[in-house]
Amino acid sequence: MPHPGRRDGRFTILVACGSYSFGDVVDTITEVLGASAAVRVVAACGRNTALQRLNQPTERLLVLGWTNEMAKLLIEADLLLTDGGGATALEAFSVGTPVQMYRPIAAHGVANTHLMVVAGVADLVTDRRQLSDYIRAVTSEVRPEPREMRP
Repeated sequence: MPHPGRRDGRFTILVACGSYSFGDVVDTITEVLGASAAVRVVAACGRNTALQRLNQPTERLLVLGWTNEMAKLLIEADLLLTDGGGATALEAFSVGTPVQMYRPIAAHGVANTHLMVVAGVADLVTDRRQLSDYIRAVTSEVRPEPREMRP
């Protein structure tokens, strides 16, 4: 049975960077899409209207504004890529979606990332090369069947 988040067999990465999408989200999305043709990106941009207007190749990139559907998006994603926000990572943990931290934002982003990496519940890549290598590695692995939301 195909994963509900996959279109054409692509590995779905949810890029979420908080309610205002701080950080270099465009660069992150570009790097992820460039790392592997097997990737589909769903970018949850919150209230950042400039990011919502990205020119997007619809079969590989879906840019969303503020959404109340994060639980569904996380269930459908193969991976959450985030900049250290705690609430979205906690939601990902609750549905079993792996969490990858990338370029954590200052203050709480760095602190959250440090705690999650030390606790062993998230991984961290710190630069573009590491991110590309990571994406190529995870898209070449056999992935499990879809997860069900826990009560």
